[in-house]
Amino acid sequence: MSNTVSAPEGRVLTDVDMIGAIAHWCECLQGRNDLNSALKLLAESLNAKAVALARVSRDGSSPTKSVLYDSPDSKSTRHPLTRSYARALIGDYLLRTKVGAIWFKTLIDTESENALTEFHRNRGLNEMVVIPLEVHGKTIDVLEVHFAHRLDAGLHAILNILTPTFTETWKNRAPGLVTRSMLHRVTQKEPVGQGGLPIMSLENPAHLSRAEYRVCLLLCKGLSNGRICNELSICDSTLRTHLRNIYLKTNMSSQAELTHNLLTMQAMPEPQPLEKRA
Repeated sequence: MSNTVSAPEGRVLTDVDMIGAIAHWCECLQGRNDLNSALKLLAESLNAKAVALARVSRDGSSPTKSVLYDSPDSKSTRHPLTRSYARALIGDYLLRTKVGAIWFKTLIDTESENALTEFHRNRGLNEMVVIPLEVHGKTIDVLEVHFAHRLDAGLHAILNILTPTFTETWKNRAPGLVTRSMLHRVTQKEPVGQGGLPIMSLENPAHLSRAEYRVCLLLCKGLSNGRICNELSICDSTLRTHLRNIYLKTNMSSQAELTHNLLTMQAMPEPQPLEKRA
């Protein structure tokens, strides 16, 4: 009989689950299967709710590219995983984190960024695990897994056992495979405000926060980054964080693209308190 590990929600994890998921992961990294299916099997074998494979800028200078899997349930329909939250969890530690280290949200002392806190609250999630897979100078590839419950000792042990396999197979993956998958996802997603509702419409289609909305409003007025910082009484690093979040929410890749979209949209409504917009 195969060994089993107890899991929340009454599900039992077996060796067969994990062996099948890892075998499929290896096949996908050699180009013999679709990468999304590997993330799906990995999520199911770990009893996870969502998984992301992401290439994250270590200094936050460029948008994150990611391949995502989200469990098909009512909460994911209302609040889907649309981005990687690795930077929101690890923050500045991305600059010095080591390949194969395992980061647990519940074991990190610092407060998570608001975006991650809000996503987990909306989805009823309580744990997130980030595993750095490979460093490429200015970027780092990570595997992140979101769970509804805190992990027991058995799942902690499983992740510790599997992590060397994740990193080694990632290092030996088929050339260009993952980059193509990530870029394909980015190009398939239509930026909010192009062919759809304007970014700053009353419906708030990108779900901008109040601060992000104000940044967009000042960009529409033609203010420079320095003047925006003065107007909002924030520092340059805070503005960069707001801009990164806006890029992720609008599926854009640069301030020039965002500003062009804001200035060419058909109708910009009068500013409204954010809580009054959808």
